[in-house]
Amino acid sequence: MMRRTSVGLAFLAGVSISSMVSADAAWSGTAPAGQSTSINVALTISSSFGTGNDNETHSHSFAGAATARLVPSGPPFNTITMEALHIDLGPANYAFQFFCIPLFGCQNLGVALAGMTLDLAAPVTSALNASGGASFSAAGFNVVMDYTTSGISTGTYHFITAMPINFAGRFTTTGNSGKFDQMTMSTITFYVDPINLPAGINAITIFVNPTFTNNSMIGPWAPINPADFDSNGVVDGGDMSMMLGAWGASGMTDLNGDGSTDGGDLAMLLSLWG
Repeated sequence: MMRRTSVGLAFLAGVSISSMVSADAAWSGTAPAGQSTSINVALTISSSFGTGNDNETHSHSFAGAATARLVPSGPPFNTITMEALHIDLGPANYAFQFFCIPLFGCQNLGVALAGMTLDLAAPVTSALNASGGASFSAAGFNVVMDYTTSGISTGTYHFITAMPINFAGRFTTTGNSGKFDQMTMSTITFYVDPINLPAGINAITIFVNPTFTNNSMIGPWAPINPADFDSNGVVDGGDMSMMLGAWGASGMTDLNGDGSTDGGDLAMLLSLWG
């Protein structure tokens, strides 16, 4: 019994601690209070008179939060996986005019935008360039917009849909703080429900063009402990149970990357305990 214990201790002592360095880091950021953003809303109306267009730009309050996974475990990071992104835009009123004829005046459409939220539906990954720039193509977002129309079309709408949106931004660090800013986003398109269109109006399309270049989300980043499988911030019995449950298999419990969860990985987990 004593001989087996000695061999086990010698085995643990022989594990290279340097091989346990985390490959990733985690970041969580929120928008500082008091931010606002400029939103351009353009409308196109198709009618029996032809097609009319108008647009207006207004300021909206901006709030947001995001979490991301970064590679490697410290700066300079070369890859970012945006795991969650939430943007909340406050209310604003828009007034549009169409088919203006001298002496007869214009057809008016008011849009009272009560608010809009955008939530990333699934994680998306991008390389980071030398300046921290990232670009995400056709990222899935759940978009919710509440608005009321008045004038040539009257209705109250709760619009919710999933849509692909291209967005980009920049991730930079100062010490243990990370900032995601210089965000751009492709046009978001909505269609007024045909049931609320008056006679002679065939379609009303709303194009929302956000400008987030002056907005930012700021928060701490930290290396991820590779043995913290359940992400509770500590390596403990729960992580050991997950490792034992995956014994012999590959995956995240294969800490040394040799293709199998075995004694070498258990030794690494114990050295990272706590």
